[in-house]
Amino acid sequence: MGEGVISSLSLILAGFLIALSLGISLGLYAGLTPRLKGLFLPVAKVISPIPPIVCGPYIIALMPLPGRTIYVEQMAYAEFSRGCEISGGWLLHG
Repeated sequence: MGEGVISSLSLILAGFLIALSLGISLGLYAGLTPRLKGLFLPVAKVISPIPPIVCGPYIIALMPLPGRTIYVEQMAYAEFSRGCEISGGWLLHG
């Protein structure tokens, strides 16, 4: 059982680190490039006031994974709420 837990945690950590590095680098690139900033800023302004909990039913409806729906909903909620915190800060007002 210990090997399975270590294997799962290593996969989760690897995926998190890849997503973190891609998210930060692409976010900085989009924020520093005027054309991309003009493209994504209106979308961020529309999405930022929406509470993350509202997205739960839409995520369940759009990604029905048998046995994994709750996991997908929790991960999407965490990512969306983190994105709203970032978009509500200096990036939108800059």
